[in-house]
Amino acid sequence: MRVVLLLVLAQVALLVSPPQPYLTRVVNWNGKCPVCQLEGRLSTVTVGSSHTTLAYSPPFYDEQGRLHYHDPNGHTTYYRCSRGHDFYEVRITPCPWGDYPEVK
Repeated sequence: MRVVLLLVLAQVALLVSPPQPYLTRVVNWNGKCPVCQLEGRLSTVTVGSSHTTLAYSPPFYDEQGRLHYHDPNGHTTYYRCSRGHDFYEVRITPCPWGDYPEVK
């Protein structure tokens, strides 16, 4: 009973622990720890906290009558792998017409 409780508490602590200053940002995340992939190791990944910015950008119709929704909000999710690597991903919802976010 005590062992199970300790394991549950350890998992809760993992999920609510604040992000570390040495986080790795991932782009187009594939579900695997990016550090472990570079090292050629396997690990499991736990989803931590997430947050979304709260900016508003009104949808609009272009000259062809197509509805555009340019959501400027970043959706950030933090992760931790079973080997202790912390990383995060920021996603932006693209416009269905492919013109947002602008690729530079």
